[in-house]
Amino acid sequence: AVVSTQSTGTFGLSCATHITVGDQLEKVCQLIDHSNATTHHIYCDRRVLIPCASLIFIFPLIWIRNISSFSYASVLSVLSVFYLVGAIVTDFYTGPYEAVADEIWMPDGVTIMNIMAYLPVFTLGVQCHM
Repeated sequence: AVVSTQSTGTFGLSCATHITVGDQLEKVCQLIDHSNATTHHIYCDRRVLIPCASLIFIFPLIWIRNISSFSYASVLSVLSVFYLVGAIVTDFYTGPYEAVADEIWMPDGVTIMNIMAYLPVFTLGVQCHM
């Protein structure tokens, strides 16, 4: 029963990771392509981006025969976390934000629904740490 629960959790985490990567790559592709919402190229589709990202980033890891070789991937993941934290802190201190007392501050155009759209990313982060 324990093995079944662990494999189900691992499969769920893998699916959540792939969906999150697909969502983020789709946004990056749209930024690079400079296209509007009406034009949608096949290479910017999630159904293409997720398998391509899996082949490029995950598939080579299954050929590693020695566990010590994963240290390179671990170093890369730690460096990416430091980059993300640094980018967030830099954006916070250099952004055009004004402190207003006794008021909940939200940037223009941001709603609660926009914030809730990023809930899967936060859920994925919690699952990865467990």
